Amino acid sequence: MPLGQKFDTLKFAWRFFWLPKAAVADCNSQIMRALSETLWNVASPREIARASTIEQHRSALAQNQREVEFLDFGAGARAEGYPSQDIDAGVGSKRRISEITLASKSPFWGRLLYKIVRLTGARNCVEMGTSLAISASYIASALPRDGKLITMEGAPAVADIAADTLRTLVPDREVEICVGPFQDTLGDVLEKMAPIDFVFIDGHHEQAATEGYCRQLLPHMQRRGVMVFDDIRWSPQMLLAWKNISNSIAGTCLDLGSVGIVLLA
Repeated sequence: MPLGQKFDTLKFAWRFFWLPKAAVADCNSQIMRALSETLWNVASPREIARASTIEQHRSALAQNQREVEFLDFGAGARAEGYPSQDIDAGVGSKRRISEITLASKSPFWGRLLYKIVRLTGARNCVEMGTSLAISASYIASALPRDGKLITMEGAPAVADIAADTLRTLVPDREVEICVGPFQDTLGDVLEKMAPIDFVFIDGHHEQAATEGYCRQLLPHMQRRGVMVFDDIRWSPQMLLAWKNISNSIAGTCLDLGSVGIVLLA
């Protein structure tokens, strides 16, 4: 196992074994099984084959030095000092595909997303933050035949590469890429996909936006639906967003370090 994956496993194990007893007691059996199987690397032959194919594609992207137009609508652009009006329109820059690949979720977290979707039987899934569609491929691979994933990406050039990824890795699943800033596209996605069984929020990375997306999503979520928030320790503001969400939402909240999971009541 590569060193990065070992580190992910160790961090996850520490968080997993120190989950509050009340949260574990409230957690449904499918989610606990997903967490446990991810930690102990329990996988079916089908899952192993799917993951191997996805990771081979990731490796190819990681070696691709072609530059594409990247648009930043969130925390990265704000940290560089761009004004809000520029960020809302998207701050453009040229980035190598290999560089963009580095931001994709690691194989460890990809397996967890896969297991949550498969074991809960989620059919209507939404991802906010497609990037190159590595995590989307894990999610889509776990869908039942009648399931659907809409994944949202702000940069058209990046979405084009993601579409190639999805055609290559999950041609047998229904996946749609919605291109545009979240604030412009989320409403239509929610109308199309409600009630939503599973959502993975992996974009923008700002407190106000994350809390706002959560409020916007909640009325469209299925009872006992699952919300996964990525990068909750990206910044002090993102951690505060997670704390505010976990303190106010009706459901069970699991803090797994870099990822927060909400199991709605």
